[in-house]
Amino acid sequence: MPKTQSLDVRSEPSDALATEISEMILRAGAVAVGVTSSSGFEFEMNFITRQKFAGLNDSMQFTYRNPYRSTHIKTSYPYAESIVVAALAYPHPAKGESNHVAGYARWDFYGELRSILEVASERLHELGYRSHVVLDDNALVDKAAARRAGLGWIGKNSLLLVPKVGGNVVLGSIVTNAALKPTNRPVASRCGGCQRCQVACPTGALDKPGVVDVSKCISWLLQREGPFPLELRELVGIRIYGCDECQVACPIGSNFKFGSSMKSESSDQGFGFSLHDLLSFSDEKLLQHCGKFYIPRRSANHMRRNILLALGNKEKLSSSELDALSRYKMSTDPVLKEQAVWSLAKHGAQERC
Repeated sequence: MPKTQSLDVRSEPSDALATEISEMILRAGAVAVGVTSSSGFEFEMNFITRQKFAGLNDSMQFTYRNPYRSTHIKTSYPYAESIVVAALAYPHPAKGESNHVAGYARWDFYGELRSILEVASERLHELGYRSHVVLDDNALVDKAAARRAGLGWIGKNSLLLVPKVGGNVVLGSIVTNAALKPTNRPVASRCGGCQRCQVACPTGALDKPGVVDVSKCISWLLQREGPFPLELRELVGIRIYGCDECQVACPIGSNFKFGSSMKSESSDQGFGFSLHDLLSFSDEKLLQHCGKFYIPRRSANHMRRNILLALGNKEKLSSSELDALSRYKMSTDPVLKEQAVWSLAKHGAQERC
C-alpha cells in the first residue's frame, strides 16, 4: 500500500520514469513491457459489442459483461493517466506429458506476474503517485492495451503474439496517475498467409481470423457450467482445463528459450496425479489441487464433470477407472450422472455395475 500519495501529477509525460519502471519489470522476468495512455480502446469496444450481439461470446461474461467499462479504464480508475503493460512467458507442456491441463494453468503465472508488477507499483507509490495492478480483470481488455503499448500484434487465434516469444504469455498492467511517455509503437502482424492456428483448433472455433466463436472454444467450454455440449465431447480429448492447440501450432516463438530461473520449468501444478486419483479426491482436496483455476461457484463437481469426460475419451481404461465411472453413473448430480453414462458408453460398458 502507498506510504504517501501526492495529487501533483507531472504535466509532461516522463520518459525517464517510464524507462525506470519498464527496466524494473524486465529485470524481474517479464519478456516485454510498454506504456500507453489511459484513453479508451474504441475499436475493441465496438468489436466486443458486435461479438456480444452476434452471440459469439456464448454465456461468457468477463469483458463482455460491460464492454464500455472494460475498454475505458477511467471508468474503474478515474485517476488513470498511463497504463504500463507487461507480458510474462510460460512454456507449453513438454512432449510426452499427459497434457490434461493447458500450459498457462500449470503454475500460478498470473501470481508471478502480479508480484513483479507490485514491486514496480510500489516504486510509483514511493514517488508519490497513485497506482494499481490490474491483471486478469474485466476492468481492462489487457491485450488491447498490450497491442497499443507495442508489445505485439493480435494473431489469427485472437491472442497477443509477442515477437520471438509468441502467444504463450500472460498479461498484466499497472494503472497510474503518473504521466509516463507512451511507447505506442504498433507492431505489424507477421501472420501473413499462415493459418496453422486455425487449422489446429479441434472444434473450428477460429474459422474467422482473429475471431473466436466462444461457443466452440474448448478452453471456455471446460469452464462453462452445465453439461458439456454433446457434439464437441470427443474433440476435447483428455483435457480437463484449458487448451493449447492454437498456440502450439503457431510458429512465432517456437524457438524461444526460457530462462533457467523460471519457476515454471520445474512445476507441473501437481498434475502427476492420474485422472482416477483426481476423481477420488474430496471436494476440499480437489479444489486445493486445482489451485488458481477458474471454477464456477468453486464447485468440485464441475471439475469432476471434466475428469469424467476425459476418461470417456481416454484410449484405454483400467478396471479402477471403469469402476469409478460406474460409481458416478449412480450420482445424484444429474450432470455427473449423464457424463458418466456417456463415458461408459464410449468404452462399451453401458451395463457395467
